[in-house]
Amino acid sequence: MQKIIILFFVFFISACFKPAISVKDTQAPGRVDSATKKVTLAPGVVFRLLPPASFGKNVSLSQTAEIAFNGEQHELVFQTEISAEKLVVVGLRPDGMRLFTIVYDGKSISTDGVGKAIDNIKPLYLLADMQLSLWPVEVLRKELENNSDCFRSGVCSLLSGSNPGLFPFSRQLLNDDKVVISIQYKGQPGYSHGLNYHHLLRNYKLVISPFAVESL
Repeated sequence: MQKIIILFFVFFISACFKPAISVKDTQAPGRVDSATKKVTLAPGVVFRLLPPASFGKNVSLSQTAEIAFNGEQHELVFQTEISAEKLVVVGLRPDGMRLFTIVYDGKSISTDGVGKAIDNIKPLYLLADMQLSLWPVEVLRKELENNSDCFRSGVCSLLSGSNPGLFPFSRQLLNDDKVVISIQYKGQPGYSHGLNYHHLLRNYKLVISPFAVESL
């Protein structure tokens, strides 16, 4: 019953909210290029946000999220919409209070919500993490090979595969044979199943469990 209430509340927020505040350079200097929407995943490994249309589907996702970073842990509810026009992420506390809304239209990022929550969540990083987790691996490889010298030289690679166990599918981003990002999935497609995202260099973990998936 609690999940049903949260789901209704999230859809209500998504329908009524209009973003108003543009994202500035709230990320660590030298790590993020706000103008070009590029994120440095590791030394020499640059990822540029992909246009929403590159996802190839229109979906609405309701997800619980557990975030661990810098010794802190947080539980949130995400309402995510992906369409050809935009990627929208609404973040709520488990009690239904909206903390932030992030909208990316392929050209710019806009946010609205609690200032401290927006600073802590780092919108550009969150969008990059979601694209690395949810977007088709072939689309990600093409982007990385086109825009990262590390991938062009063959030093870096993005691997995907299957293995037995609770998380039978996985992705790994490697730099010089060392794992930088590890993503494990409970099923495919990844956006409709639970996943564990671990950025080893940032010591950042994101566990996502969907409880509603809808085609738009």
